[in-house]
Amino acid sequence: MDEKKYHLLFRLFTEEEGINYHDYQLGYKDDTFVLQDVFVYATGQYFSETYKDLYSLTIPSDDVEVNRNRLKSLLFFRLYRNLIVKKKYKEILALLNTLEGEFTTKRIYYITKIRIASRINEVFQLEAIDELLKAFPNDIATRLMAIDYYVMLKDYNATMQFLDDLQATTEDLFIDYIRANVAWEFEDYELAEKSYANTIKEYPGFENAKLNLMYLYDYLEKHEDNIVLLNSMIESEEYLKKDLIDFIDDSSNEFINLPKARIYNRWKKQK
Repeated sequence: MDEKKYHLLFRLFTEEEGINYHDYQLGYKDDTFVLQDVFVYATGQYFSETYKDLYSLTIPSDDVEVNRNRLKSLLFFRLYRNLIVKKKYKEILALLNTLEGEFTTKRIYYITKIRIASRINEVFQLEAIDELLKAFPNDIATRLMAIDYYVMLKDYNATMQFLDDLQATTEDLFIDYIRANVAWEFEDYELAEKSYANTIKEYPGFENAKLNLMYLYDYLEKHEDNIVLLNSMIESEEYLKKDLIDFIDDSSNEFINLPKARIYNRWKKQK
């Protein structure tokens, strides 16, 4: 990246899609301050580069074989739009695997395969991410994909290393929330608790961290800590005590131990 540019880094996160970043790069052109490009972490390249990769498919070549491969790739994208609506993910992946030529060397090709494979099952997703990691080792995009990859491979140390690298690159404290979720999955409860607490401190309005910490305390039967957390949520005027009690006591929310805990039932009766 050109460090002479001005950078605005935006995080995108959903529980379903995970984390991504858009690095908006701004600078002066003819004395006018303009948006020059956007670096998308999930693709590992600038938006302009992705556009060029796709646009190049429409440019005729003197090489007959190159033209044939480009046309086949263009036809794929036409079919892709219809198949994705019909959720024909295996058909899309099969078509991707028949493509040849320069497009199959581009990041967008590998990222598209991963996104489709993830809709099928974990085995297909692992294979698709493995192809990306081999094609673009030590790439920013691989750091994002490698997190899911090593979680699926049950490699805790590698997962945490990639999270550390990503946090060092982005300086984003929100990665503590991802770290907490991973730590819990790998039964590192101490780190999970610490990382959820850090997330709550840095992002007090982010409810998922509080909810996950409540469930972690419930799982670990740390009811005293859960009461402290509940009281802090009430004191900050985020929730009414009655609403929290109704939520915890609703069996569909799947709290295991807290509803039966003596300290919790005493707390419920307190005004």
